[in-house]
Amino acid sequence: MGDDDGNGVGRGFWLTQAGREDRHSDGAGGEAPMLFTMLHHFGWVDVGIHPDRAVVRLNPSTACAEALQALPQHLAEEAPGTMIELVLIDQDAGPVDIAFLERESACRYLDTVTSQRPDAVGEDRSVWGAEAFPMPLPYELSETLRYPLASPLLQDLDGHGHVDEERFARSLAMAEWLAPVNTADSLKDRRLVEPTPEMVSFALRSLGWVGIKRRWSLHGTSFRSSVPEVVALDPVAIRREALNQLVALCEVWAPMGGEVTFAWWNGMAWVREKGRPVQLADRLRAICRIAANDEPLTLVDSIEVPIHQILASGQAWAATHPFSLTLTRWQEEKAGAGTGEAMLRDLERLGLFQTRTKLLVVDANEDLRIARYAPGQVQVWDDRAHRAMEGSRLIDVPDRGLGLCVQRDLRSVQRRREPVLHRCNGVVAGSDGLQVVQWSRLTVPLFSASDNRERVSALLSTCELEHAAPI
Repeated sequence: MGDDDGNGVGRGFWLTQAGREDRHSDGAGGEAPMLFTMLHHFGWVDVGIHPDRAVVRLNPSTACAEALQALPQHLAEEAPGTMIELVLIDQDAGPVDIAFLERESACRYLDTVTSQRPDAVGEDRSVWGAEAFPMPLPYELSETLRYPLASPLLQDLDGHGHVDEERFARSLAMAEWLAPVNTADSLKDRRLVEPTPEMVSFALRSLGWVGIKRRWSLHGTSFRSSVPEVVALDPVAIRREALNQLVALCEVWAPMGGEVTFAWWNGMAWVREKGRPVQLADRLRAICRIAANDEPLTLVDSIEVPIHQILASGQAWAATHPFSLTLTRWQEEKAGAGTGEAMLRDLERLGLFQTRTKLLVVDANEDLRIARYAPGQVQVWDDRAHRAMEGSRLIDVPDRGLGLCVQRDLRSVQRRREPVLHRCNGVVAGSDGLQVVQWSRLTVPLFSASDNRERVSALLSTCELEHAAPI
């Protein structure tokens, strides 16, 4: 179990009411009853020192104050600069393992756990009776990287510290489901026909559905009506439609207050974290972005539509339509090797900037900046936001997810150096709240001469809003 100190016991120490004592047992094999008595009845803390980490084992419900107070100093002296693994053991349930790269973070988290213990004990005196030990909160990840162990310790393979799959699946037997087959408002198909642990795991990890656990009295009502108790998903398997709906729901739940337990599959077990809905949304984005190879997560879907197909069909735009005016004038300017300035003046005279239109320039850092923004007749954001957008980077618009999606589309126009039409729909965070929006966007590149070659120096993007409604 680690380096031997000469007496057959892994290197380490105990912290008791009387102070530090040498470690006489690691609780392995036939000595497990001794460890049980130490942790659950005496309230001692067991610390094992390994080459790459220090393992701290304790029962947060019974650990004595003297041991907890002395722990930070002894870790600093005897395990400097190593990873700290907390093993939180409740006598009526399996242990919970959490690893910290910094000693200070581990001690802060332990303070949080032990300060909550008077209220956290369930009717059966088990901490598991109150949703187990709180996992690290997502909004505390900025100062130091904290993560549940990616794999269990060798001696814990039969019952490792994370919530195992079958046990967790049983807890979701009566859950409702957010899936591509329904919507946030749909009252149909929310329950599994056979809510067995096997079917729960299949829905989460194979179908990519989201399990939502609420009080029984709320079943059948809109998911927007209250903050749920538990939200569970597999970040690798989750379907994009379900994820977009879930992030939108987090925005709806945010003003309601309260906390939600977020459970996600880390490849070996279910990890549970607790936080407010807005923190859940941030955590969702972070975890799913990692699972999707760092592709930015947005609430908007966008597909390219071939322009030539529209022009050749019976659905071609009228000659006075903003898209027709922009395409015709761009083709004329391109044929004449113009710089685009004359084209912009003509399009403004023809009323293009009375519709939803953006002029973006490519700055010295290759960032897209909004040089001019015309919101059109239907405004998603207020005038103050519009004024702030001019001169700002595209990705810094009020809805950052939307900015990322639009930038990805516009980069394709910049690379291809030709007009591109996109059809978009999704949830947009406007000034007055969330809106479901559907629109088409035509973007044309504008060129300038640089180093004896043409480069895309600006992009002109005009939109036709087809549908917008508040959520």
